[in-house]
Amino acid sequence: MFQRILIAYDGSPESKKALETGIALARELKADTSLVSVIEPLPGYITLAGSVEPSYPAELIRERREKFSAMQSEVKEKAAQHGMTVETLLVEAPEIEGLLRTVAETRADLLVIGLRPHDHSVEFAGTVRRVANEIRCPILAVPCH
Repeated sequence: MFQRILIAYDGSPESKKALETGIALARELKADTSLVSVIEPLPGYITLAGSVEPSYPAELIRERREKFSAMQSEVKEKAAQHGMTVETLLVEAPEIEGLLRTVAETRADLLVIGLRPHDHSVEFAGTVRRVANEIRCPILAVPCH
C-alpha cells in the first residue's frame, strides 16, 4: 500500500498526534519513514530588529535549527528503541513549499500531517488545505482530539 511515509513535525500537539499515527502506520506497513520539520523564513519585521542588532536574525535561525534538530533526534531515538529507522529532514523554506518539495524529493506516497482545529464555518482550511491543493500523493490529516 504505502512504501514511503513522510510525517510533518513541528513539535505542536497536532504534529505529535500525527507523529504517533504515522509511526504506528509505518510500523504496521513496514514502510520507509521520514520526518520533516520546516524552518520558515523570519517575518519581515525581524529585518528592522536586525538594523539595531545585526546578529539577531542569524541567532533566531540558529535557535530554530537547534530546536528542530533536538526534537528530531528525540524522535529518532524513540523510533530506534522500537526497532524502526526514521530519516529526519530539516528544510528551510516557506511551510507549504517546504512540505511539497520534500514530498517530491523523498518520493513519499503518503504525507501524514496534524490537523489544527479551525472555525467550523470553514470546512477545510489552513496548511492541510493549501498542501492538498498541490500535492501529488494522499494526505492523512490527523486531528488532535
